[in-house]
Amino acid sequence: MAKLAQSLHEAHGKAQAKTMALGMKMKITPVDTKAVDDVRVKGAAQLATLVPLSGVEFEHAYVDAMVKSHTEALKVIDGQLLPVAKHKDLEKHLAGVREDVAAHLTELQGAR
Repeated sequence: MAKLAQSLHEAHGKAQAKTMALGMKMKITPVDTKAVDDVRVKGAAQLATLVPLSGVEFEHAYVDAMVKSHTEALKVIDGQLLPVAKHKDLEKHLAGVREDVAAHLTELQGAR
């Protein structure tokens, strides 16, 4: 389980770096919107439920939380981001992120 968590952490860091690089290339400054704040608050609340757990109980709760968040991420990418992406590089980036998130979801579902 630790290897899976580390793999997700590294993949998410790389995706964030690619997103920031694309933003710089497109001359777009990241902005903290209500949606961004909502995701942060939700993540912190999710983390708070995991902190007191340990062992197998933690592993199951972690996988369940990651399955839920990756499922939600796919819905946002498919329903809100890809349909309005008009820039070729952004569309390509989002398609790649979507592919990675879907692969993570499949891997997490296999860990259940």
